[in-house]
Formats: sequence, C-alpha cells, structure tokens
Amino acid sequence: MQQARILVADDDPVICDVLREIITGLGHEAACTHTAAETTASVEQNDFDVVLLDLRFPDCADFSTLSTIRKKSPKTDVIIVTAEADDLAIVSEAVRLGAFDYVPKPIREDDIRIRLTRLLEMRRLTRSHAYAIAQLSKGSQFDDIIGDSPAIKSVVEQARDFATYDFPVLITGETGTGKELVAKALHYGSSRKEKPYISINCAALPTELTESELFGHEKGAFTGADAARRGAFEEAEDGTLFLDEIGDMSASAQAALLRVLESGEYHSVGGKLKKSAARVIFATNQDLNTLLNEGRFRKDLYYRVDRMRIHIPPLRERKQDIKLLAQHFVARVEEKVGKGVHGISADTMEMLERYAWPGNVRELKNEIERAYIHTKDDIIKPMDLSTEVVMGTHPEADGAIADPATLDDLYKLVEALKASAGNVTKAAKALGVHRNTVHRWIRKYSLEALLPK
Repeated sequence: MQQARILVADDDPVICDVLREIITGLGHEAACTHTAAETTASVEQNDFDVVLLDLRFPDCADFSTLSTIRKKSPKTDVIIVTAEADDLAIVSEAVRLGAFDYVPKPIREDDIRIRLTRLLEMRRLTRSHAYAIAQLSKGSQFDDIIGDSPAIKSVVEQARDFATYDFPVLITGETGTGKELVAKALHYGSSRKEKPYISINCAALPTELTESELFGHEKGAFTGADAARRGAFEEAEDGTLFLDEIGDMSASAQAALLRVLESGEYHSVGGKLKKSAARVIFATNQDLNTLLNEGRFRKDLYYRVDRMRIHIPPLRERKQDIKLLAQHFVARVEEKVGKGVHGISADTMEMLERYAWPGNVRELKNEIERAYIHTKDDIIKPMDLSTEVVMGTHPEADGAIADPATLDDLYKLVEALKASAGNVTKAAKALGVHRNTVHRWIRKYSLEALLPK
C-alpha cells in the first residue's frame, strides 16, 4: 500500500501518541496537532491524505474545524474520532459536512486500522478509475504517434515492445520530435496505465529546486519552505515518472536519482526516507556520451538510464510523414474551432515538404495552427504560410544569395507578395523596384505559389 500522510488532531496528548503509534505501525506518516487553530494551519501548510479529527478543542467545540478542512483542502479526507459517537445527530452532521467516517472513543486499534485501510483503498481505486476513464477517452496512445515512414514505424514498434517491461527507458531526439508522446505511449501501453503519469521537465527547473521538485521537501527544509510538499516520485506512486531533459540535471540531483534507481529509496529535502515504486522514463535532446566525456553526467547513472533506448529521428529525415502530420493538425484544430477549413492545397503541401523544420513536429503543428487562423478559404494556401516556411522552399535559402542581395531582402520580397495578395505591381512599388525585377525574383526563387491562380 502507498504510504499516506495522516494528521492526528486531538487535544489529548495521550490519544495522539496512541494514534501515532498505530498509524506508523501501518507504515504511514503521522503528525499531531492539539488545537483547532493549529489543525487548520497545519492542513493549509501540508499535503495530508487523511485527518483523524476530534470535534472538541479548547478553542473550538463545534463543526467549524471540519468545515474549514474540507474547504481549504478538499482532497484531504476526514475521519471523526469522537466520544459522542452514540449521538446520531452529531455523526449525521459530521458526515453531511464531508467526514468520510467516524471512530468512537475509547479508541480500539482495530477500529482505526479497518477504517484507515478502507479509506486509503477507496482513494487508490478512485485515482485508478480516473486514470482509466482518461485513458479510454484518449484511445490508444500509440495511435497518436502519426507517421508512415519506416523510421516512425520502428519507433512505435519499439515503444510497444518496451511498454511491457518495467525497466527504465531513454528516449532521445531533437527538440520537438515528440519524446513525451512516446513516453505517454509507453505508460498507457503498460500494466501501469491505470496508475499516475507524472511529467517533469528538468531543463525548466531552477537548479536549487530540482531535488525539491523530484523528491519533495519538509516544512522548514530551506528558506521559503513554509509547508511540506510532495515530490514527483511520491506523486507518481507506482505509476510512471517521465523526466525530460535529464542532461540538465545538477550533480547532486543525479546522485539522488541514482539511489532511487538502485534501491527504490530517496530522501526528501529535509531528511525523511521514502520509497518509490514508480517506473522512470527519461528523455534528452543532448548527447549523453558528450556530457559523460565532459564530466557533466555521471557514468554510473548513465549505465542505469541507457538500458533501453528509443531514438526519434528529426522530421527532415522522415519527410513522408509531413503530409499525414499536417492533415492531422488541420483536422484537430478544425474540430476545436469549426472554421470550415478541411485541407491543404497541393502547392502548400509541397512547400511544407521542402522546408527543413528545425523545430520538428512541434514547429509544424504551430505553423499549421497559425496558417489555419490566417486563411480566408476552406483550404490552407501558400499565402497563409509564414515567410520563413515560404523562403525555406528554394534551394539557395541557406546559402549565399546573389539576387536579392541578402536573406533579409528575400524576406522583404515574400512579405511584400503576401501583403499585396500576390499583386506583383503593388509588391514592386512597396519594394521600390520594377515589376519585371519582381517577376524575375519570383521565378528564380520558386515563389509562383504566392501568385493568384
């Protein structure tokens, strides 16, 4: 059973000690408070799963503490521990206000154990059900990996194979190739598909907060740690943790991560020992061998991480996938917006397939969405594409250009043609050149698709 955080709120220190001993004996964490004010403050500052709550405190003898807990932390369940369990009116009101159950005083260990076990199992099943519903609504995650090239088919085949194992997987590829899409396919194609899937981008984390985000921290562990917080490993429980851009991890975080992979144990920032049963999937757009040689990545961690590898080729190496991807993105944005755009013209598709896509699938998706917004027709046309994509269709775009003199001049030409809706005379006037010159440039740089049909 997953370790839970439980707060015992009772003004009697003896009862608190007894309950704490029962809870820790069941393998869970326990904290204690003795006043209503202390209880509500602790719930606000910490992420408790359950509160065992007395209804009578020296500073509050009504249901307001229960109401505050349910309002401030709706994900926290409450079990009432009361000497007034025979008063059905009190018990009914507590349940109406959100209490899960009640335990009568004097306390018996079996009563606590049975109710806690039942509640925690119900919480686990609720989470599993939510993940199952989400998975059913998504369909197969493998179907979301769009492409018909041998390269992408190989990626899907590897992902299907690796999903059946519990070993770590390393996904490599340039930025924007779809590494997290493959990570999700590994999770939802595995026996853990009804468990949590947690994603962390290590490159987006400040170095000083990386360990806190991964392993959690205790209250007061560092300046600004006003409340205890769960880390990604604890949130993932026995599901999947996806760590993107692991090449950006600090040396100390790498050392802590190595321990989790070797023993399944880690320390939260502040010192508490915890256990993890999560499967870890890694991704990077960097060459880990280079980082290894430069002393920026641990050798022992590298051999733990790189056990099963999936490499996603860049889009420029699988251009036959561009058409399927572009059509998929048009259909997806049309489903959301309903503007009446149903496709992409042939000359537009030709431009898309000639472009190098340095930002890979993510850049293509953004380009299609931008073109969808700009188009005034029921299909996306060359005029709707960004100037960078249009300029990228000619063979000299990346090299020296004789006429126009610079890439900037060519950029201005494309912008002038787009601004004039392909009217060569207007474009020539805007550029301060003769229209015959503009015609010559259009032929030279294969920009005919920008002219009206």
